[in-house]
Amino acid sequence: MQPNIDIYSIIGIIGFIQGIFLSIVLVFHRTGNRIANYFLAAFLFVFSIDILGTIADYAGYYFLFPNLYLITDPLDWAVGPLLFLYVVALTQKGFRLKKYYFLHFVPFILLGLVFAPIWFQSAEWKLDLIKESYNERLTNTGSSDNFQSKIVIALFFCTQPLVYIILIFKTLHQHTMNLKNQFSTIGKINLKWITYLLIIITLIWMAWFILFLNLSNSDDVIILPVIFSFFVYGMGYFGLRQPAIFAQEQEAYVTKYENSPLTDDQSKHYMLILTELMEKEQLYIDSDLCLDTLSHKLSLPARYVSQIINEQTKQNFFDFVNRYRIDQAKRLLLESKDGRTNILSIAYDVGFNSKSAFNTAFKKYTHSTPSAYKKSVT
Repeated sequence: MQPNIDIYSIIGIIGFIQGIFLSIVLVFHRTGNRIANYFLAAFLFVFSIDILGTIADYAGYYFLFPNLYLITDPLDWAVGPLLFLYVVALTQKGFRLKKYYFLHFVPFILLGLVFAPIWFQSAEWKLDLIKESYNERLTNTGSSDNFQSKIVIALFFCTQPLVYIILIFKTLHQHTMNLKNQFSTIGKINLKWITYLLIIITLIWMAWFILFLNLSNSDDVIILPVIFSFFVYGMGYFGLRQPAIFAQEQEAYVTKYENSPLTDDQSKHYMLILTELMEKEQLYIDSDLCLDTLSHKLSLPARYVSQIINEQTKQNFFDFVNRYRIDQAKRLLLESKDGRTNILSIAYDVGFNSKSAFNTAFKKYTHSTPSAYKKSVT
C-alpha cells in the first residue's frame, strides 16, 4: 500500500507540529505555575505523538516503517493521568510531586509491557500483522465473536479515560467552590476553559469508541486527529494566554466548624461589624475584593471570616459580596430612569469586571435581566 496524504492528514500533521512546539514553549515558560506547565507540556507532547500515530495508521505509513507499528498505543493510558495532574497542580496550593502520583502511570507501564513482545518482532512479522489489520478494515469483515471481543476491548480502554474525566471534573468543581469562599470575582481564575476543553475530549473518546467498533466507515478515523489538532491548539493557547491562573495558589477552607474556637455570639458580633463595613465603606465596589481584605479589616484570620459569612448568611464569600453588588446595581438602575447611564457602566461601578458576570449574577438574585428590570422600573 502506498502512503496517502490528503487534507485531513495535513491538518493532523500540523496539529502534531504545533503540539510539539507548544510543549517546548511551556517547558521554557518562566511565568506562572512551573510544575503545572511541565505537566501540560508532557500532556501536549503525548497527545501530539498520538496524533502522529493515527495519521501514520490512516495514511499507510506503517507499510514503509513497520517497526513503528503499535509504538504509540500505550500512550493513550498516559493522557488521562497527565491531564489530571496538570489540573491538580493548578488548583492545589504548594503542589509537590509525591511518590504515589506515579501510581497513576502503572497502567501505562503495564500496557507497554504487553506490547513489548510485538515491538521486538521482525519487520516482516509486523508487516503481515499490518496487512491483516488493513484488510479487515477495508473489507469491514469479522465474526460476531470478533465484534464482541472488540466491545470488551473498547470498554476496557474507555474505562480509564472515563475515570480521569470524572476526577478532573470533581477537582475543578472543588476548585470553584474554594474560589467562591475567597474571591468576589472568579472569571479569570475559575479554569472554565479547561471544563470546556474537557467536554471536547469526552466527545473525542466517544467518537473513538464508535470508530473502533466499526459502526462507521473506517476512513472516518481521520476525523479524530483533526479534532485533536484543534484541542491541542486550545490547550496551548489558553494555557499560555492566562498565566495568572497558573500562578494562583488557593487554600481550601474547611466548611465544618465544630472545632472552631469562635463562639456563636462572637460570630454574630463580627457579622454586625462586617455588615457595617460593607455598607458604609462599600468594599464590594472593588472588583479584586478577596477574603484576605476582609480579614485585614476585621483583624481576624481568613478562616474565621469565612466561617462567619458561611454561618451567619448561609452563603459563600462570592455570593455574599455579589448580593451587595446587585442591591447597589438595582438602586443605580432606579436612579437612572432617564436612561443616561448604561448597564455596562453600572456593572463596573458596583464591582463587576465584565457584563456577562454582571448579567449572570443579576439574574440569579432578581430572576430578571438588568435590561428587563430597568424597563420594569422606568
